[in-house]
Amino acid sequence: MTVDSRSRHLVAVLVLIERAGAILLVQSRFPDAPWGLPGGLLEVGETVAQAAAREALEETGLVIQPGRPIGFTVSPASKRSPSRSPPKSSAANCYKPRLKRKPLSTSPSINCRP
Repeated sequence: MTVDSRSRHLVAVLVLIERAGAILLVQSRFPDAPWGLPGGLLEVGETVAQAAAREALEETGLVIQPGRPIGFTVSPASKRSPSRSPPKSSAANCYKPRLKRKPLSTSPSINCRP
């Protein structure tokens, strides 16, 4: 099946990790928003909850149980689109997860700030 780039929509997840009143932020590659919640786009065949768990692990090293979504937003496409042909809109689901276990590593490549 061919996908018409004029009708594309992106689906993303955000993960709100909170502990003792502090919210975990990760450094962004976008200069207009240098810090943000861990998250990213869904991969083909992935559920939203699976994407939340994967993004949390990739960006923070934390293993989470996503739980129920706490928010959802749809917005016009941004200039930060990772594709050559920008989508019409993007949708983001936000989860407040439960931590399943401690971080898998303390890699210096993961730049997080509580």
